[in-house]
Amino acid sequence: MPLFNIFQIADIGAITADMLCVWFRVEYPGIAEESCRSANAPLRSSGHAASLLLKPSRGALNMIPVLLILATPAYTLPPGLSGVAGLKGCWRVTGKTLGEDTSAIARGQWHLGARYFNLQLRTNGSDPYEASITYGAGDQPRAIGSVFLDTTGGLYEPSLGLGELEQNGFFQRYQFSGAVYVNRFVRSDYGWRWTITEQSQDKTTSVFADYHLRSVSCRGMRFDY
Repeated sequence: MPLFNIFQIADIGAITADMLCVWFRVEYPGIAEESCRSANAPLRSSGHAASLLLKPSRGALNMIPVLLILATPAYTLPPGLSGVAGLKGCWRVTGKTLGEDTSAIARGQWHLGARYFNLQLRTNGSDPYEASITYGAGDQPRAIGSVFLDTTGGLYEPSLGLGELEQNGFFQRYQFSGAVYVNRFVRSDYGWRWTITEQSQDKTTSVFADYHLRSVSCRGMRFDY
């Protein structure tokens, strides 16, 4: 029987260690009366879960940690992150970087309960370039933030991207000392188109990279990060 139904409460803040002890005796009658240390039970509540430590009465372990999931709210994917979700899976990447032909593989995966989305990229060749971009929700519903890490290294601050959803995709803007780089992902018939434009301090804009992403099997794909 759910704990909240027994005590007719709706707020996790009203749950006490004694209540948890009563619930354990109802659900697990094999636990002896003296096993539940209700008076001194360390009840820790974060708004999502409470933890009660139980001590068996005879011949078992000295302490058994039991985690009770109480009233965990259902997670709703923010609109901004839902726009990134289409990159989930593996991709064959073709296109150009600074005018040179580029061939690469990419993989998109959710992490931490779909709170963050990670896109990995690795170019083919004897000296591959690799990048790892992690996306998270922004302050506004359609906003998206990101951290762009790659094998070239560099300062942390310019690697922080900000942007939002737009028609058929999303964009991120990375502010470097000498230029702003806008990464734009747009859905296409074959998958995605990923363009990177460079805007210098004198407002001159040029195409840094232009990639086409086509869905492929993840089999055999490996990334360092």
